[in-house]
Amino acid sequence: MTQSYFQSLNYSMANEDTTLEFKLAESIGAKKILTVGGSGSRALPFIALDPDELCIVDVSTDQLLLIQLKLETIRQLSRPDAILFWTSENGEARKTVFDRMKLDEKFKSFFKFQTETNPNTPPLYWGKWEKTFQTFSKLSKLLFSRQTREGLFTAADPYDFYQKNIKGKRWSLLLKIVGNKAMFNSLLYKGSFIQKNSPLSYFDYYHQAFDRLFKLDVKKSHFLQLCLCGKVLHEEALPIEFSPDLFARIKASGSQPTYQQGSIFERAEGTCYDLVSLSDVPSYLSGEIERDYIQLLSKNLANNGVIVNRFYLRSTENTDISSFTDITNDYRGIIDQELVQMYEVQLLKHGSGKG
Repeated sequence: MTQSYFQSLNYSMANEDTTLEFKLAESIGAKKILTVGGSGSRALPFIALDPDELCIVDVSTDQLLLIQLKLETIRQLSRPDAILFWTSENGEARKTVFDRMKLDEKFKSFFKFQTETNPNTPPLYWGKWEKTFQTFSKLSKLLFSRQTREGLFTAADPYDFYQKNIKGKRWSLLLKIVGNKAMFNSLLYKGSFIQKNSPLSYFDYYHQAFDRLFKLDVKKSHFLQLCLCGKVLHEEALPIEFSPDLFARIKASGSQPTYQQGSIFERAEGTCYDLVSLSDVPSYLSGEIERDYIQLLSKNLANNGVIVNRFYLRSTENTDISSFTDITNDYRGIIDQELVQMYEVQLLKHGSGKG
């Protein structure tokens, strides 16, 4: 597995729409959850379910600090102040809010370092992934007017608007410039880009994914707003932990997550989790770990526990899924509504029984 890419602060907003994982956890009544950390948007919403155990794992200490800081903003601040802290372009206003919180020194050092590293940048956009797609937006600004880019998100029929105003030679040119291995390695992965095994070309992969995305509720898609406008335009597109309902439920919950730095696959047998959420980590696996990772996780999975895989450009090969049942199609409704649409989702249930 390529570790170098994951070591620093790659994600600060969300590279996925984690409504999918939250709704899945809610539907199966998951009480013990193991999850990759990322920006926290795949992990913190689970707190709203009052789990008995939530273990958040990431190879990057920076990502774990970001997640803990985000949870502190939810628990210590009002929702408007938390949103101001994460999204405001006014650095003094952000610092004023930050200074009101009671925080350990590690968070103060982290905030100071990130603020100096990312001057004039709201914390929501600190991550390298977010900055990469802000580069995408700079090109989109050259090719499409502001009225066109922002008009999509208020159009009565966004897909019709896309067909008439965006789709065409300029859109294809944009995808060809940005949607390729060389560009992503240059901007983000630094040589660690996924070894694609999708039968689609890069262009077709992205073209089809965006085409699906334009058919959905684009006003709620942080990803599409980031790509076209460089930032989240509409509050409802913020990561789901900032939605009024989940923000209030997380704040009220007494559930305390635990944090672990390292690989999610290197765990001693012990807790039997109801849900394991892997993000797109499996797409980076190779060799023995690619073959065995599902069985390694099964040692910590309850009977009927579910593993969520996301695959980006590359599905795992020769993976041993014996003793698991593929239940992906049972949740096709929520998968098809995911508001990034760059991933193939796979849901595997431990055992073959019902319930």
